Amino acid sequence: HPDRVLLTFDGFDEFKFR
Repeated sequence: HPDRVLLTFDGFDEFKFR
């Protein structure tokens, strides 16, 4: 999902573990 990538580049750690 593009939305995930957008948040990933900024909060990759938080989003990935979220």
